[in-house]
Amino acid sequence: MKEILATETYNQSTLVSQVLWGLLACEILNQKSREVTELTTVRRIKDILKTRLSESPMQMLHQTSWLLHWCAVFSFSAEKSNGLFAALLADRANFGDAYLNVIQLKYPSLMRHMIASFLLGRSQQYQPQPAA
Repeated sequence: MKEILATETYNQSTLVSQVLWGLLACEILNQKSREVTELTTVRRIKDILKTRLSESPMQMLHQTSWLLHWCAVFSFSAEKSNGLFAALLADRANFGDAYLNVIQLKYPSLMRHMIASFLLGRSQQYQPQPAA
């Protein structure tokens, strides 16, 4: 019986993970606001990665890099750029240095996107505007 419950729990967490990745894709396509996406989807994916993949550093590195790529796409493809990529990297309290380490270790090309998003974040046109 214990093995059955463990299998159901694993399948449920895998299903939840897949649903959240799909939700992130939908939010990118529907150009949801940065606040909605960051608070509902990105942080939940981060928490799932942290709990499920804590014993597998390579899987954690791979999945974290995917999350960073998706956030970069979201930040640079929205009609009104939303700065999610820069906000995610600057939020050390919630995301820590692990996300910066992924960029340094695995994807130095994301470093250019990080610099561009921080520079764009300083302009007034790039700042998220309150909905009218």
